Amino acid sequence: MKKTESALEDIKLFIKDILSFSPVNAWLTLILMILAGVTSGIGTAVLIPLLQAVGFGEVAGTGDYASKIVIEFLGLLNLSPSLASVLTIFFIIFLGVTLLQYKQIKVSSALSHNYSAYIRERLYTRIFNAQWLFFVNKKMAHSANILTVEAQRVRIAFDSLVRIMSELFMTAAYIILAFLISWQTAAVVVSAGAVISWLMRKIIHSGEGIGKKITEANNDLQSAVMEHLGSAKIIKSHSAEKQSSILFHKLVFRVSDLYIRYLKNQAAIKAVFEPVTIGMLCIGLYVALTFFKINTAFLLVLLFIFYRLSPKITMIQQNYHQLLAMIPAYKAVISLEEETMAIPEYLHGRTKISSFKKGIKLEKVAFAYQAEGVDIIKDIQ
Repeated sequence: MKKTESALEDIKLFIKDILSFSPVNAWLTLILMILAGVTSGIGTAVLIPLLQAVGFGEVAGTGDYASKIVIEFLGLLNLSPSLASVLTIFFIIFLGVTLLQYKQIKVSSALSHNYSAYIRERLYTRIFNAQWLFFVNKKMAHSANILTVEAQRVRIAFDSLVRIMSELFMTAAYIILAFLISWQTAAVVVSAGAVISWLMRKIIHSGEGIGKKITEANNDLQSAVMEHLGSAKIIKSHSAEKQSSILFHKLVFRVSDLYIRYLKNQAAIKAVFEPVTIGMLCIGLYVALTFFKINTAFLLVLLFIFYRLSPKITMIQQNYHQLLAMIPAYKAVISLEEETMAIPEYLHGRTKISSFKKGIKLEKVAFAYQAEGVDIIKDIQ
């Protein structure tokens, strides 16, 4: 539970960082996702009078909220629920959804890559503005790994977050429409989906632990690469190629094994959620036909909604697992930034030298390895 809370705090910090980097594009992406979700729901609702217009069920006297809302909307446009009018509206709405999604992908993709470049540049600047003690205590290979590999994983985390939000708004629109058509059937399906999600929480949240291990393994691999290449002549001169190769082999396959575990979990989520979701769909339709005698047009629309919901629910779970696996990379970036700013310069009350004109004169200079330790050298003139 503590791990989950820690991951959620990191995700909140991640979102705040994105909003502070480019608030206009971040909010524009969110608005476009909301509009695409709402428009997609409206487009699906329009199918009800379309089916009724071609003979599946009757418009009059149905008493369903969804039918009334659509018919009243057509009335505002001075249109009757005929085949031609409904098909035209459906095409326009479908085109609108496509254009909104196209614009959202353009904005979010640009924001994703620009944000990745921004955090790399920000971290690079802070590393080189750090005090000397940071460079003494920190392996530069770890910093190089975070600047390159981990920063790339931050971009993947951003993309996962965007896909989660996009699928959530689409899913919400479909669920609301399903409740308007038959709240009893929708309640059965949604409740069953919530139970399955709760039962699968362990494998979904395992992404966080795997993500942390991937970050550590990448650090070790990057350190080995830099050390081995930097001392390649020494390795060759001592005929230590085999020992070097064995160590490198272990590190490479450690990273590989972690990614395989991550991908297996992704596959397991899909393998469980998709058949279970289809099973819930069958149960929902059985309940609708057997107990509630649902209108044929509404039944077909409900079938379409649940069919569209199945992959979306799976995608939400997979992308959440991916986000949990990638968010440790963002945590690594932030931690390194904090390290660069956590080492103050000890001047013992004296001011820094800004410039000099005649030369440098040293009087009673002392040196100690620790800020408050014993002076190793003192009273140098």
